[in-house]
Amino acid sequence: MIVEQDELEVLSSAVTGGNTLKLARQLDRKLYENTHKVLVLAGDKWNRSAQAHLFQDKAADAIEQIIPTRQIIDVEKP
Repeated sequence: MIVEQDELEVLSSAVTGGNTLKLARQLDRKLYENTHKVLVLAGDKWNRSAQAHLFQDKAADAIEQIIPTRQIIDVEKP
């Protein structure tokens, strides 16, 4: 899947720490839904109590693979 420029900008400004990723700003609904789709494909799970997207491994590693290539490969599929 090709990641659009708007989603890349959101991911570039996201704050990561360990396995967590937090969006840096409030997004309109459509942009959030598109960004969330990218994050899910990258392997995240939303955690309401943490108010963050949680990854199995380092969140920054997952995002750093997406930004330069503009591509996301579904981690669920082989």
